[in-house]
Amino acid sequence: MEENLKILHIVNRIGNGGSESGTIHLSCAQAKYHSILLVGIKPPLDIYSGIAGELIARLKQSGVEYEQLNFSNLPPGLLVSAYQLLSIIRRFKPDVVHLHTDHPEYLFALIKPWVDALVVRTIRNTVFWPTSKVRGKFAERALSQAITAHFTTDSIAALNARRAEFGLPPPQTNKIVPNAINRHCEVDQGQNVVRYQKGKLNLGFIGRLTYQKGPDVLLEAIKELPEQSIALHFIGDGEEKQTLEATSESIPQPIFFYGAVPYARQNIKELDYLVVPSRYEGFGLISLEGQIEKTPVIAARAPGLTPSLPVDWPLLFDNESSEQLAQLLQRLIDRNDDQSDIIELGFENALNYTMEAQVERYTKLYQQYL
Repeated sequence: MEENLKILHIVNRIGNGGSESGTIHLSCAQAKYHSILLVGIKPPLDIYSGIAGELIARLKQSGVEYEQLNFSNLPPGLLVSAYQLLSIIRRFKPDVVHLHTDHPEYLFALIKPWVDALVVRTIRNTVFWPTSKVRGKFAERALSQAITAHFTTDSIAALNARRAEFGLPPPQTNKIVPNAINRHCEVDQGQNVVRYQKGKLNLGFIGRLTYQKGPDVLLEAIKELPEQSIALHFIGDGEEKQTLEATSESIPQPIFFYGAVPYARQNIKELDYLVVPSRYEGFGLISLEGQIEKTPVIAARAPGLTPSLPVDWPLLFDNESSEQLAQLLQRLIDRNDDQSDIIELGFENALNYTMEAQVERYTKLYQQYL
């Protein structure tokens, strides 16, 4: 990695979720070898302002420049954001423009004819352009020549299928670049929020409280468990929080909602099990974090999620099946098995997905096509 490249990462908004935090970790790791500028096309949401502040500070400490736009789907805000992004690109003169998620891709597609740089997309999901077929088709057509990096073959198949719906062939170049996590967890003792309940099975959910992430599936499952047998800890925020809180009031189990928390990963080790009931993922980053923190992961058999786990992982349930999840949890309550073998299997699996390896993979990818 002798060559110092100028790399521009474009994300949605800081603090929004795993896609953005993963890109920040990648940017900070790349800054040891390259010149990095990260642009968030939207300001952070108020509910994530604390997390966003921590992440922006981490960028600056690592030597990563950060700029922020105020993206809008409609004119005039859309055109203003496009002009601002083009101005940033002309000033920074990147060798590589690296795009993350759909809104950054759409905004960049508007200015792509005036940009002379290698364009790389990291595909972080298995569902594409769910709310706007027109914008999706425009962006996919504009980015057909981009180097398209995927975490798993699931997303290759899903993107190719969506492009076919738009009347477009597969991207010119599809590559697998696995997702990654930091080997060691950043710690702030003030952010340890889990109130562990002795004598109960302590389950944790960490992520956005949205339909995609499946917290409703988890709540439905624990309705079927004996009273006061488990404690459930939600770390995260999102549009379904109030509905979930209302639902939880009628469930005879201790259920805690801590909101969005900086350094959320450090809370994983306080749990007996981490539950990941997502309906779909780009790649199960939180699943890897659970494994590296030596906490058993209970996960849905969902697109983009199961590839993050070892083959034949025993703590799986069918996607959206609260009944199967309840049955699995009941077995864990009844048997109280020693999970040391599963913990070690998960830990060894997670070591294959370090940030250092991802930096090297992306650098080789950039250099191959420059």
